[in-house]
Parts: sequence; structure tokens; C-alpha cells
Amino acid sequence: MELEVLRSPKINVKTLTPVLANRRTPLNTPCTPKENARTALHVSSIPESLPCRENEFKIIYEYVHDKISSKIGGFMYINGVPGTGKTATVQRVTNKLLNESKKNELNNFKLITINGFHLTRPQEIYRQIWKQYSGKLVSLKMAVKLLNKLFDIRKIKTKRFPMLLIIDEFDRLSNKKQDVIYRILEWKKEDCSQLIVLAIANTFNFFENKKLFSRVKFDKLSFIPYTYLQLEEIISNRLKGLDIYTNDAIQLVARKVAAISGDARRALNICRQILDITKEENENIRITIHHVTKAFDKIFSDPTILTIKSFCEMEKTALRAIRDELLRSDSSECSLATGVWDQFKTICTLEGLDCPSEMEVRITCQKLAKLGFLNLEQIPMIYSTKISLNIEPDVIQLALHGKKDSEFVGTVFLMFFGCLGGIQTVGVETTLHVAISWGLTVSSAVLIFGHISGCHINPAVTICSLILQKVTPLIGLLYFIAQMLGATIGFWMIYVVSPNNMYIINKNGTTTFCCTTHIPGLSILEGFVAEFMATGFLILGVCSAWDSRNANALDSFPLKIGFLISVAVFTIGPYTGAALNPARAFAPALVNNYWRRQWVYWIATLGAGIVASLFYKYIFMNSTAMTYNQNEKILEDKPED
Repeated sequence: MELEVLRSPKINVKTLTPVLANRRTPLNTPCTPKENARTALHVSSIPESLPCRENEFKIIYEYVHDKISSKIGGFMYINGVPGTGKTATVQRVTNKLLNESKKNELNNFKLITINGFHLTRPQEIYRQIWKQYSGKLVSLKMAVKLLNKLFDIRKIKTKRFPMLLIIDEFDRLSNKKQDVIYRILEWKKEDCSQLIVLAIANTFNFFENKKLFSRVKFDKLSFIPYTYLQLEEIISNRLKGLDIYTNDAIQLVARKVAAISGDARRALNICRQILDITKEENENIRITIHHVTKAFDKIFSDPTILTIKSFCEMEKTALRAIRDELLRSDSSECSLATGVWDQFKTICTLEGLDCPSEMEVRITCQKLAKLGFLNLEQIPMIYSTKISLNIEPDVIQLALHGKKDSEFVGTVFLMFFGCLGGIQTVGVETTLHVAISWGLTVSSAVLIFGHISGCHINPAVTICSLILQKVTPLIGLLYFIAQMLGATIGFWMIYVVSPNNMYIINKNGTTTFCCTTHIPGLSILEGFVAEFMATGFLILGVCSAWDSRNANALDSFPLKIGFLISVAVFTIGPYTGAALNPARAFAPALVNNYWRRQWVYWIATLGAGIVASLFYKYIFMNSTAMTYNQNEKILEDKPED
């Protein structure tokens, strides 16, 4: 008996092409000045001119124009950090070349544009190049064959137009074998191939690889980050004819962005956010510094930045290590077991942290990947794991920006303005004037630098932070060095900007301007007790600010600490000069070479810092709130918001 074989009938299935539904309502046309400004500030908006990149535009234009006119090949590597106008400049060059070609002012050429981010894998570029060249989409193998034939110098047709190939995010074509980049370089190797390649990337030293460097002779053009003056010009150019922003507001945005990254796109986006914040206000109100400050407060309260700030020390160090390794290698990804691990050990050594094991670092990175901060290549072996950031390095910079520099600058600020505030009152008993001057100076310094390093600007405060375990011993040492150098330079700058007749000169040609000294008749013990009590008074105020129970009452902390300084200077100043700070006593003594009873100010202030900190810690403070645990477990032990 024969068995009948049952087969399913063949069904002809047509290829389905997705189609977007037609828009039912037309797009809203900007009708108010603020709406026009918002449209002009969008990063996708193409301005009439591209300011601050005229020199780079000229170089690229002349290079490509010469290659097309001569019908020869070329390769230019264009690099720079994101947001520096690389792609926009190249687009303007190609637009000008296309217009000249249409007017028969330039030979015809074939333009092909590829973005590495849009490729599922590096080899996909072959299919995309052939599709844009011929209009047909073929298999990968066939695309390679056809392109090899197209650029074969033995079979090139003399009537073929030159091809301008623009590859944005060129570093995305990099893989282990580098076969895609090798093939593109082979196509361009001979000038008669008529292939002109403009490779745009964020990596600066991509072609430092000797094998790649030996394959091709290429021209290199680097786009440096914008300065604040250039960013100011770019924003003003976008807003030409729109009287929306004050000049001070534009300058503040430019300075803020230039200090972080010099990214023009970030500056434009911030200006758009400011418009969103003021949407409900009167249409005729101009954007001022107040609106800019409000926008930056919103940016710094971004959930991503706040989340990074809430991470434990292990997680913050991991993000820093990955960011530093990516910047060092100028790459979009790095190795977990080599580069990141080395950076992690370096950070832990410099800051006095206990260095965890490689497995602990890997677990930390895996948990950061689950939170969406990292991309991990899913390979079982740790030595093969690749890491890339899923957030901008600028975000990490905003959340974990430098501390030691702010201590240096803050102490320069303190000594320059603090002592300068009393220079016109030398020889006159105006203690109130001096007290207010020092108090306002300290308040201003805390306001400017407090969110960066805590604005210690005082070794006694740094000792307090060590006792309360707010900083590590090595960081404390670096703070101390920065404070002493900053105080010396800040005080010396007063002499640079002031004529001699502004302060008293002794008969021997010396001066004791701003030096702390005891009044006649005051004994060493009396002076010691006065300085000890005044500094302890200040340190207790600092401890209260760092108490977790006071976390919600710090909005006016700069003003409060300024009042403490003013009270101390007003009451103790007539007796000892009220140093309250070894750096404040040391700098004038060094510059003026006046060392009378200098040791009293060091022992009294530093001793008060130790005693007052221990007193507050063990008597008033909830000890569990201020514990600095270097071995704390990641994520699991993190307190909830």
C-alpha cells in the first residue's frame, strides 16, 4: 500500500512595503519671535552661513574641488570632538560643489553619503555604496564584486564621473580585522580610481596604527572645540534679526558650555530649553541671565546626573575609569580587563581607595549596563569583554567634575578679594568694613565653588572633612597643597594691581599689609585661645552643614557661612586679626616676610578644626549618616531617595 505524501499548497506572498499615513493637519508655522528663535536654534536647522569654521571650509572645499577638477582620487581624514561642526562644514562644501556642477562650473561627480551609525555591521557599507551609485540593492557578496570591478584601475572607464564618498562616523567601520577600511583604502590607492573619500570621525589618532598608515597617503584636518567667543558668535548668528536674548545671557551660555565641552549643539539645545522655560511668560520679555541660570539649574537636576551623583564610590570610579580610558584611546569602546582595569587601579591609588578585584569591577559594570549607562559586549570571558558608554562623556563630567582645581581657584579668589577689600582702610579702625568684606567674599566663593569641591579653601575645614570621612586622606593632601598655592598667588596678585601708596610702607621698605598679628599687650596664650575659639565656631557651622539632618536647609548656606566669618572677624579681629585659616595667615607672611607668632595661627586653627570636628561628630551627629565606607557593596546597599 502506497502512502500519499501530503504537501502544503504554495502561496504567493507579495512583498509588503510600510507606508506612513498622510498628515491630516498641516505643520504649525512659527508665528511669534520666540517660536522663530526656537526653530532657528534647532540643530537640524541649516543656517545661511557657518561662522567660525571659514578656514576649515576653505581647506575642504579647495581639496575636493581640486580632486574633482583633476579627476584624481584622494583621502582626507576629518576629526574632532562631537559638536564642533565637522559634518555641517562638509555638508556646506558638498552643497556648494553640487551647485557649481549644475551650473557647469565644475566637472560632474557622483555624491555618496554614508553614516556609520546607520550600518548594522561594517560590511553593510558595500551594499549601501552600490545602492546609492546604481540605485539597485544587491547581496553583500555581489556588492563587493561590483565595487572591486568599478575601482579596478585596469578596467576603469575614462568617461566615468569622479565619486565623492563621504563617510560620517568613520570609526564605526573599525573591527578586529579592519578588512572594510583596508578595502576602501585599496580602492583609493591609485589616483586614477577617481575616488575621493572624506572620512569624518571623533577619533583623533585612528590612523596612528602603522598598518593603516602604511596603506595610504592621506590629508588630515582636525576641528578643535569651540571657544566661548565662537559659541557666542554661533548663537548670535542663529538669532540674527530676533531680539530675544540679551548679550549677557548669550555670553553666559557660551561660557558655561565652552568650560565643559565646547559643543555647539549643546549650546543650541540649552538656548532652546531656556525658551521652553519662559514659554508661559510674556512674549515681549527678553531672555536674561536669570533665565539662563534657571535653565542650568534644571540641567544639573537632570535625572541622569542626579543618578550618577547618588552612585556609591565604586560605581562613580567605574564610570570615571571608562570615560578616562575612552578619552585616552580616542575610541568608542575599550577593553574591560586591560584598559578599564588599569584606569581603575590608577584612580584608586591616587585617591587612596581600596582597589577591588577584577571580578568586582566586572559586576559593577554589569549593573551599570542594566541601568542603561553602559553597553557591554556579551562575551563570557572577562578578557574579551568590550565596554562603551551609553551616555555622553560630558554628562559624567557634569556629574563628577574636578575638585582640586576649584580649591586652588577658590583660595585665589578668597585672598585677592578678601585682602583687597581692606586695602583702602589701612591705618583706620574700620573693623566692620573688613568683617563685611571677608564675609561676603567667603559667601561668594562658596556660592561659586561649593557644588564642585565643597569649597573648603581652608586647611582647617579640610581636616574637618577628613574626620567626618567626607574625603580620603590623599584628596585632603591635594586640597591642602592647592589651598596654600592658591592663597599665595591670590595675595601676590594684590601687589600686581595696586600702587605702593595704597598700603603702609615701613621705614625699612617692608610692609605688613593684611598680615595677622596680635595687638600690643596680648600674650601668646590669649592670642591662641582667641583664634582657637573663633575657628572652632566656624568649624561647628561647617559640621552642621554636612549633617544629614540639615540636608534640606542648605539653600542659603553660602550666606550663613558668610555671617559666621563676619561675626568672627568683627569680634576677634581687633585682637589677633582673625585668621581662622592657616592659608590666610601664611600667604601674607610669606610675601611680606613677616613671621611674628606665625606658629600660633597654625596650631590654633588646625587644633580647633580637629577638636570641634570630633566634638560635633561624637556629641551631636548621627554617626550612621556620615560614614564613608570604601568597601560598601554596590547598588544593594545604596539608600533609597
